Formats: sequence, structure tokens, C-alpha cells
Amino acid sequence: MQSRTGKSLTSAFPEIVAAFRALSPKRFVLDGELAMPTENGFSFDGLVNRLRIGSARLALEARDSPAMYIAFDMLANSENLLGSSFRLRRKTLERFFENSVPRSSSLYLGVALCMGKVP
Repeated sequence: MQSRTGKSLTSAFPEIVAAFRALSPKRFVLDGELAMPTENGFSFDGLVNRLRIGSARLALEARDSPAMYIAFDMLANSENLLGSSFRLRRKTLERFFENSVPRSSSLYLGVALCMGKVP
């Protein structure tokens, strides 16, 4: 798991890593966003703070304030999908969630905002 700048986020979000590792198939590439739900919406500060927490407190933070991953695109499964249309990638992502992601997971399928051509 990495940021869009290539920084590894794996150690800061063990609950998300565990959710991905529990899936079958084992090889896929998703594009999405980490989110930290709160009573009042989502906390960007919570995400940033998670990157600064030492390993001693990390397990407590992951338990008490779990993050979630919202997927909105599938870039690869058994094949590279980058050359495919968004519509096909979205259908592939939806099938992936239907067949591979349990409802109790901290992984969520994001809403498709644009299924047609962008003006």
C-alpha cells in the first residue's frame, strides 16, 4: 500500500493491510483513498496523525480508530487493465468486491461518479 507519491503506508495502517491480505486473489492493484471515519464525517488529521504514531501505540490506534479503504478503480487483476475503458475497469472492480471482499471488511467500494465521457 502506497501513497500517490510512492511513500509506503503499510506500517501505519495494519488493519487495512490485514484486510487486503485476507482476500483471494492475492494479486491485484486498486486505486482508492484511505479514510478515517468519525462521528462527524471523516478526519484527515486522523490519517496524518497515524503516519506519525510510533509502533507502540499503533495497535491501539488501529483498534480504537480503524481506518477504511474506499476503492474506486481497478488497475490490474490477473492482467493489466490500464489500457481498458473506465467502464470495464469499474465492472471488474464491482465483480471483485462481489466475489472477494466480505461485507465485514474495512474495504469499501466507492461510488462511481462518472460512467460516461467527461466534457
